[in-house]
Amino acid sequence: MNKVMLAGRMTKPVEIKTLPSGTKVAVGSLASHDYRGGEERTEFHRLVFWEKLAEIAANHLQAGSLVAVDGKLKTHEWESEGARRWMTEVIVNRLEFLGPKPPSAEPVTQGAEPTDLGEAEYGEVIAPARA
Repeated sequence: MNKVMLAGRMTKPVEIKTLPSGTKVAVGSLASHDYRGGEERTEFHRLVFWEKLAEIAANHLQAGSLVAVDGKLKTHEWESEGARRWMTEVIVNRLEFLGPKPPSAEPVTQGAEPTDLGEAEYGEVIAPARA
């Protein structure tokens, strides 16, 4: 089973782009904390959001946003300058806003296409529709 659950704060705004196929993808970074042996340790996780969840993340997550995500791990491997490199990402399939709505967060624009977030309050779970 490949499942990961994380909670923490976003370290910067999420960046979104549209692939040549028209698919939307957004990337962000989450800092989580672990306490072992009386010491706090911070881990940074690369988050990848796809399609509608990418739009929601890009529009509503900013540095400092407190969130929980569920997803799966995906590791990429490549060679650069003769050295083998790896990067592990969390492919997010569920997003939950944990903190209060940030004061500088932009509201969903009136008249815009309705989204799951438009009907959800902070603290509620946002998950992609299952086919």
